[in-house]
Amino acid sequence: MVAGDPVPGTDVAVGGILATDIFSLGGDFEPQSSGADTQLTRAAAQGGNGDEVVSALHDSKVSVTCPYLYKAASGNIAVTSLYIGKVSGGYHIDGFQVAYSNTGWPMVTVTGHNHTANPHVDVGMVEIKPVLTLPAGFGCADLFADTGAASSCVSANYTLSATHKDVQGKVGNHLAGDNMNGQEVITATYYGVPTLATTGYDVTSTNLTDSNADFDQVAISATAAVAREV
Repeated sequence: MVAGDPVPGTDVAVGGILATDIFSLGGDFEPQSSGADTQLTRAAAQGGNGDEVVSALHDSKVSVTCPYLYKAASGNIAVTSLYIGKVSGGYHIDGFQVAYSNTGWPMVTVTGHNHTANPHVDVGMVEIKPVLTLPAGFGCADLFADTGAASSCVSANYTLSATHKDVQGKVGNHLAGDNMNGQEVITATYYGVPTLATTGYDVTSTNLTDSNADFDQVAISATAAVAREV
C-alpha cells in the first residue's frame, strides 16, 4: 500500500453516485450527469520592457450543462421551464437539445449560465419558446409528419438556440444581457424514403445513402426562425 492511500475496506468521500438536477426541473426529467465550469477573464498589461507587470481577473461566470432522460411513457415533453431566457435552478437557460432513438427514451440536454456580478433573474429578458411539439415516450418520434408508406424514423434531434448577448460594466464585470435570433434545427434519419410535411421549415440538406450492406436511408436537416415572445 502506498503512503497516503485509503485503508483497505474503507470508502473515500469523493462525492456520491448521484446526478444533480442542476436546473431544478424535477418531474419526469431524470438527470444523468451535470457539469459546472467557472470561468474568469484575465486582463494583463506589460511594462516598458514588454514583460507583464500587472493583472486582474474579472467577469466571473459559471456555464452549466445537464443531460436528462425524459421518462414519461406518453404525452409530450414539458418544456415550460426550458424556454430560452428563463432562469431555472439559478441559471439562465441558453438552449436545449432533444435526442431521440428507436431503442430508448428522449434525452434532453440543457445548457445555461449565470454571472457573479448582476446575475440574470427570471424576469425582464426576451424569452424564446419551442414552436414544435416534442413527443415523450419510448422510441423515435416523427418530428415531421411522415406519410411515406415504406419509411420509418430511426433517430432524430431537435435543437432550440438563440444568440445571447452579455455586456460588461465599468470595471469589466457583467452588467446586463438579453436574447435574440431564436431558431429551431431538426435533423432526422429514416429507413426508406419519407414523405415529410416540412411547411414553415427550410430543408437545408437531404442525404440519400444506398449500400450493399444495409437498407436505403435518408437523412434530412431543416431550420426555422422562432419569433420572440412579446
